[in-house]
Amino acid sequence: MKPPTMMRALFGIIATASSADTAFMTGLRQSIRGGMFQQTLSVGVVLTLIWVNARVIRRLRDDQSQSSPATVGYTNCSMQQHALDMLAALDALQIPFCHLATHSTGGIIAARMLLMQPERFGQVFALDPVTPLGLAFSAEQIGLFRAMMASREVTRAMTATAASSLFLPDSIGPGAMPVFREGLGAIQALFERILDQTFGVSEGVWIGTPVNLTRERENRELERRMSEIRHPHLVVWGERDGWIAPDDLRTMEAPMPNCRLVIVPGVGHSMNLEKPPLYAG
Repeated sequence: MKPPTMMRALFGIIATASSADTAFMTGLRQSIRGGMFQQTLSVGVVLTLIWVNARVIRRLRDDQSQSSPATVGYTNCSMQQHALDMLAALDALQIPFCHLATHSTGGIIAARMLLMQPERFGQVFALDPVTPLGLAFSAEQIGLFRAMMASREVTRAMTATAASSLFLPDSIGPGAMPVFREGLGAIQALFERILDQTFGVSEGVWIGTPVNLTRERENRELERRMSEIRHPHLVVWGERDGWIAPDDLRTMEAPMPNCRLVIVPGVGHSMNLEKPPLYAG
């Protein structure tokens, strides 16, 4: 399958623009998937499985590499900063107008981009998005991210909950060890590859993402501005997604004038990983 347009994946967001070439830029930010980690690199990697001749370009900002210290308050990982980085990347790539496909935290970053430069964007395909409401994490939950930083097994168990349809149901949950279901083929190796790459980012990414999503939930800035986002949105939510609350999606859908919510059965938080051909559409 070949994509009809140029597509570039940036920080969990794919920007499309007319071109004869195909390229993907996956950004420095590793996305939180509704409360746990999967790398935004998964977007680009999955797309290389379903579209031929795709090129993945990965750019890691200096202050978000594994060896970099966290900034005070994790300000370098705010949703506002990610949106500014995205816009700068589009400038560097000389893309004046594009459509967006987002996943998880890419959704709230896209919301900020749409409000900053509304004329630059067309349609939006949002897969299991963190809505403009943000997400709330307790101190205990943020502590779990610290445990993930120190343990591949903890990270694996938590990551599996964001791609739940890939695993036997009884192997997902507290104290359980995830077991792949049979017949996954290349998807199983892709999951392990994504897992390996989560450990290449800084504390600011691991901890700064839930901290800043919680700030978004508390300040309610974007929630108050949802009606200003007039770009056509198709929001797709997997009915087995345990990380993004459907009530948040309905709250997002109501004030946005061109937003439609579709629920997909049998899929969790990461259709792009769990069912790549379905995601490709």
